[in-house]
Amino acid sequence: MTSTTIVLLNSIERAIGTTITKDGHIVNKWLEKLEKKNQNLNELNIGIDCKWDGENTVAILQICVNSNCLIFQLNHSRYIPWSLVAFLNIPSYTFTGIGIEETCEKLGYKRALLERNQTSFLSKMVDLGELAVEKGYCTEDNMGLGLVELAEIVLKKKVNDDYQDVGMRRWDEEDLSDNQVKCACIDGFLAFEIGRVLREQKN
Repeated sequence: MTSTTIVLLNSIERAIGTTITKDGHIVNKWLEKLEKKNQNLNELNIGIDCKWDGENTVAILQICVNSNCLIFQLNHSRYIPWSLVAFLNIPSYTFTGIGIEETCEKLGYKRALLERNQTSFLSKMVDLGELAVEKGYCTEDNMGLGLVELAEIVLKKKVNDDYQDVGMRRWDEEDLSDNQVKCACIDGFLAFEIGRVLREQKN
């Protein structure tokens, strides 16, 4: 399913093309389109986020670049495409997110990802909390802030929070609510945008 999610940042609308799927073939197509669009770039910043199921394993993987977000329902997929494994290991790509080490660890237990050497994968992951401390936006005492809080500090923008019920829903359900899709998209986008802004700034 492909739709457009409207993210409101200080009442400024940002349209995000959102693809939600459990089909590995659609993931292949999404990644092909992304890489073709950015093939002339020497480096690419990519926002990455995960949602967990009741057993604390990854239920959903979100990947976002600019105004394009993929929401991959790992728990309902028949397989993890090798294109995704390769994508996560491209040396010129840097993935930014919150709690990135835990994300990598949980992803490593998924079938196909477990079979690949994760050295380069882990080395290209940047934790936004640590990066915000390095850039002087936070102290080590409050580096554990979430994406919405970091958006207010780094982007100077407040995310219109109209999906407060999502924490009560299960992320491993096959049919996600509209608010869950919106929440997953917003978190993916913020992981990208905060990472882009921080990495472009000089110390």
